[in-house]
Amino acid sequence: MPTQKKEIKTNLAKRVKTGNTALEVEVTQPDEDNNENEKFGYGQVVEVKLFELNKTREYMICEAVGEGGYSSVHLANDLSSEDVFVAVKCIDLTSPKVQRLGKQTEFEVEILQKLQHSDYVVQLLAVKTIPNQVIYIFMELGSDTLSKIFYDKRQEKTSVTTPFVVSYWTQILKAVAYIHKNDVLHCDIKLDNFVTVDGPSIRIKLIDFGCATRLSPLTDAVIRRKTLGTIRYMAPEYLKYRLVSKESDVWALGVVLYFMFMGVTPFKGTRSEARMAIINKEAEVSDVPDAAALATLQAIFQHDRELRPSCNKLLRKSFVSGTSTTNSQGSSTDKDSTSANDASSSK
Repeated sequence: MPTQKKEIKTNLAKRVKTGNTALEVEVTQPDEDNNENEKFGYGQVVEVKLFELNKTREYMICEAVGEGGYSSVHLANDLSSEDVFVAVKCIDLTSPKVQRLGKQTEFEVEILQKLQHSDYVVQLLAVKTIPNQVIYIFMELGSDTLSKIFYDKRQEKTSVTTPFVVSYWTQILKAVAYIHKNDVLHCDIKLDNFVTVDGPSIRIKLIDFGCATRLSPLTDAVIRRKTLGTIRYMAPEYLKYRLVSKESDVWALGVVLYFMFMGVTPFKGTRSEARMAIINKEAEVSDVPDAAALATLQAIFQHDRELRPSCNKLLRKSFVSGTSTTNSQGSSTDKDSTSANDASSSK
């Protein structure tokens, strides 16, 4: 299909509405005339079949809005309506890094399909594969990542209060509890991977399952061939043995909770310094100003993974139920500004 150029006024106020979906993956043959530089460049038009029955759409790839370890995320405009935008994750199958990952890119689509019809996981709209070239994963478009929300809060010099944190923390826990109930491990839990979605009230959805894996019915952990994720959010057993479990996701949730209060992760320094601190030291979290949140963090940051609470247990803790108090040894939540290294650590 020839490249079509057109001016687009990005209006993110309107979103794609999705109903019941029938799950299938469309695979198309590569176009012999396809230019290598136009696989997912601005202005490229991609025709896909939505998972809703008998509906085909053409989307124009627009500006990039994010970049991961082996993919980029763009806005995509529905050519049937200039006001409708979705997100599209573009995975370059010619990349040596992607080729080393093997079937990991396929797992992401399978896992998103498994987790559909949930209020806690981003909605999958369509998938299109051009063999040996690119995979397009079309998804609903979120408003803001939680990392941006908390960064903006600090830039405004306004206090990050416990109720403000709890309003997001509760939904974060529910999202991770949902995927754990379905035996899915995210393996890259961080504020960047939660987005707000428009609706009558603020809703949080979990995104980016590019590092995710599944548990079999008879196992509670997986040994991975490669360590995928973000160093500062990884549990000790993941860094030492490449072992992932629901408890390793819970460890990452602890890093998220600390970050929401303090604006940095508890494991500072260079990546190698953070790695060694996670493996060899106790997490230093005493500066968190809320006593119940501090107790929650201390329960989470156990080097023995079997001692960590589950997401459901964390949802029942007093910190979430609103009975927390001030930690007399805590410092102001505005003590640190968000660190660029922590907010967007490379995978």
